[in-house]
Amino acid sequence: AHVNYSGDVVVDNAGDVYVLYHDNDSVFCKVSEDGGATFTIDTVLVNDYQARFPNARGSKFPSFNRVDYPCIDYVYTWADPDSPVVSLMFDRYCIVPVIEETTEVCAHFGEPAESSYTSCEDQNITAYIGCCEWGTMVKITSTDSTVEYFDSTTMSWQNALYLDPTPWGTYWVHLDTDSCNWVWSEYPATSSHGDWFRVLVNSDCETIDTAFIRIQVDNQGTLYGNGTYIDTTHGNPGGGSTGWRTLHEFDLTPYFHGEVDTLEIMGFNAGGIAGMLFELYVICSSPCCGEIDSLSIDFTINGVHYGVTDGEIIWDGDSTLVFTPIPPDTFRDGDTIIACVENAVDTCGGVLDSVVCVEFFVDLSPPVIWDIVPPPDTIITDTLPNISFHLFDSITGVDTSSIVFTVEALPESPTVVWDGASWLVEWTPASAFSRGDTVDICVTVTDTTDYCPDNRLDTCWQIYIKPCVPVDVWVDCPLPCYSFTSCSTQQMIFGINDTTGTGIDTMRVFFDVEIFRGGALFDSYTVSEPSDSLFFTIFGALDSLYATVRGNWADGDSVIINMDSVFTIDGCKTEP
Repeated sequence: AHVNYSGDVVVDNAGDVYVLYHDNDSVFCKVSEDGGATFTIDTVLVNDYQARFPNARGSKFPSFNRVDYPCIDYVYTWADPDSPVVSLMFDRYCIVPVIEETTEVCAHFGEPAESSYTSCEDQNITAYIGCCEWGTMVKITSTDSTVEYFDSTTMSWQNALYLDPTPWGTYWVHLDTDSCNWVWSEYPATSSHGDWFRVLVNSDCETIDTAFIRIQVDNQGTLYGNGTYIDTTHGNPGGGSTGWRTLHEFDLTPYFHGEVDTLEIMGFNAGGIAGMLFELYVICSSPCCGEIDSLSIDFTINGVHYGVTDGEIIWDGDSTLVFTPIPPDTFRDGDTIIACVENAVDTCGGVLDSVVCVEFFVDLSPPVIWDIVPPPDTIITDTLPNISFHLFDSITGVDTSSIVFTVEALPESPTVVWDGASWLVEWTPASAFSRGDTVDICVTVTDTTDYCPDNRLDTCWQIYIKPCVPVDVWVDCPLPCYSFTSCSTQQMIFGINDTTGTGIDTMRVFFDVEIFRGGALFDSYTVSEPSDSLFFTIFGALDSLYATVRGNWADGDSVIINMDSVFTIDGCKTEP
């Protein structure tokens, strides 16, 4: 028959360990004289002792103290409020929780932030130094090394089993499974029943400020703190998803007392074996919170030490320290600054036992512009030039959204693309500039610092569109000039000279011919290449040539040949 056990482990002033338990008839006492390694005496106590040792672990009986030997099991009673079953439970000191140490004096930086950028050579650095808000914090997560279940077949505690939750999907997992896992008594389930789970919380807190758990139980979990009922997750014990997809948070503070506490969880799943996922936190009360001794503060900038008596530091007398560099020792472009609080002590004796630092970077220079095409202050002949340039900032980078590009004081929208090494900016006018124009181009752009105004590049330049200069044109007389001819194919010769030396585009030289008969205009037309009525003779370079115009004239015709226009090879139209 199953025997119900209850009891506790106590130790007297001599160091002897007593295990108290009972069956339905008697109370027993096992005694260990070797610190709990062995129990050699088994004594039946009279029934009166049940009242004398109701729960020795938590009693105030003067002859007994709590066990403080490493790895000693102690036994106590667990009873579900809804069940008459009482079970024998063991606790063990050897489970090592994750302890995140803090100190009595804490420091952190307000600004600049870690890995940030500033454009101020006198950037303020703000640090806050004071008593830690909390004492030591213990965090325990559900793993197969922190959670045990009671195996009633062996009457011993066994490590819980880890199960990867992937097959169920993330919709039922509310905590970070990189640090906590679903744990079970067995998997897959071979029967449907409840299991006792326990978590030993060894916080070393003299007093507890805060303790809480965030837990998810499949399907229902009833929680006890040091044997006292806390609450239930209110899932459906009969199976199904009701309840176990919900993350619950319970306050454990009223149930924990520090040093060694035990959280017990009765998990029940009528459709299988109970499992759970949780994070448990215990935060110790800070033993003392004193004023900071200002003379103990050691603040460093790149290894150079400063105290509150130095001009660079302002200490408000409470918790705020501000460091400002003083010329000529201000920050320089490209500096990497590592600011640290190296030491601080409060009036309670609390010491900052680890250095707290922040690293940031100094960027005092604006973006640079180069490879401007066409180059500034150059004379070009193209009236539809493609204008381009490169932008780059070697520290924080170019803020492309800040680019303002203007031509003739009007904002334009250039294309901006990353070419693998810098930002390429290009723009082509929608309509041609005029010959002789002076084109004003301006660019404004900033970088991307985090503190102080961004470094700003403002630059302007000009390009010049080459003006058109009239060519020299003359009629090569006598041919006859302004006279009479007896030749029906009489030709006229025009001399053309481009004074700029650019060269004449012979395909774009145009002559107007007007024929008068009987005192009235008989015909008019334009002559240009290619034509049998026009040919050219070069007598120098392309900038000096003769143009010969001829036709078939009738007797009595009066002919006027006029040079209409001349284009140079760069597209410049000149009118003689």
